Amino acid sequence: MSAQLRSVSILIRDTCGRTLLQMRDGDAPSSPLVWSLWGGAIDADDAGPYECAARELAEELGVSANPGDFVHVGTRQSSTQIALLLHYLHPLDWGRFLVKEGAGAGFFWREEIESIPISASLRYYLDRCASAFSRREE
Repeated sequence: MSAQLRSVSILIRDTCGRTLLQMRDGDAPSSPLVWSLWGGAIDADDAGPYECAARELAEELGVSANPGDFVHVGTRQSSTQIALLLHYLHPLDWGRFLVKEGAGAGFFWREEIESIPISASLRYYLDRCASAFSRREE
């Protein structure tokens, strides 16, 4: 059995360059009560990962996005599944979204992310796609 594309994680930044993370619910099936990226499983109705990311952004944050609003920045693969990290190209600041899923949300600098409890998938991307989480050049 070969690995199949199963899910997307979405990297969202604000106008300062901080990363928007979700605090996972205590009853989440995976990674409960830790900070993680937004996103989810690719559904049968999704034409592909970029359409999935647009749908997840609408479901989780009430943000209307198009598949072209995302760029691929990382891939996580096991023997059975593939997950993509997609960067949402439009900065989101407080007031431009509504948290509809999870136990909360917060913006963090890379250095702050290193000191909070995070999901294994976020740790994977921090370690392998470090530049995506770095502060922008002033």
